Amino acid sequence: MSTISGRLVVNTINGKFGTFNVGTLYSSMGDYVVKYDGLDEFNEGSYDGQFIVRRIYQKTRKFRVGIIIEPVVEIEGVMLDEVYEGNQDDLPDAIPDPIEEEMEASGSSLGSGVSPDESVSSEEPVDRSLETLFGGVWPLGDIVKLDPTVGRVTFREQRDYLNDNGYEFDSMKQIWVAKD
Repeated sequence: MSTISGRLVVNTINGKFGTFNVGTLYSSMGDYVVKYDGLDEFNEGSYDGQFIVRRIYQKTRKFRVGIIIEPVVEIEGVMLDEVYEGNQDDLPDAIPDPIEEEMEASGSSLGSGVSPDESVSSEEPVDRSLETLFGGVWPLGDIVKLDPTVGRVTFREQRDYLNDNGYEFDSMKQIWVAKD
């Protein structure tokens, strides 16, 4: 693994399965589409820092009648120096939700028991108790550190619950803090 210094720009998109974030990493080595399990936790904005890279590769995807080739960086971890939260440039609607990409790649439906017709909402998670939703993190304290490896659907449900129930994400520390 290596480390790249740069600026991560995060944009939020409203998709079929709820809101999700997409990121672009701008660095001296080039500009990359970001794949990072923890990306959905961040607010829209720009984040300067060092990014621990798992791998860099090219990915193709269909768009209308053509193909788009994207340079992709998979990030293992983030160490931030500066944060500039707020609305970023608008992105085209052609960006796919990572959940849909995973479903397409595996040829299956969502892994957490939610059917593709049910959208992930910011309300109480569908047919799941909070203890089940948060697992070892439950009961929630004043500071919560989410584990992005639980799966995108579960991770988004956790994020939405915290957002709707008095928690605020501290991007510098990458933790959720209860508002006073």
